[in-house]
Amino acid sequence: FVSCANDDPLELAAPSVQIYQDWILAGAEAELHMFSKGGHGYGMNKINAPVDRWSQLLIDWILAL
Repeated sequence: FVSCANDDPLELAAPSVQIYQDWILAGAEAELHMFSKGGHGYGMNKINAPVDRWSQLLIDWILAL
């Protein structure tokens, strides 16, 4: 499970996509969520943006495995 924000100042969007692609090519279960806003380290803090859903998306993904 990879979750990232496009506005992360560490510019982790492209590496996150690469990690996801590597996992898929290796035959692993993987899911990628890229949010337009969220910055770096958004964690569990709510910012009234779509990124607020990342933790529920993770739970849903785990339960679907």
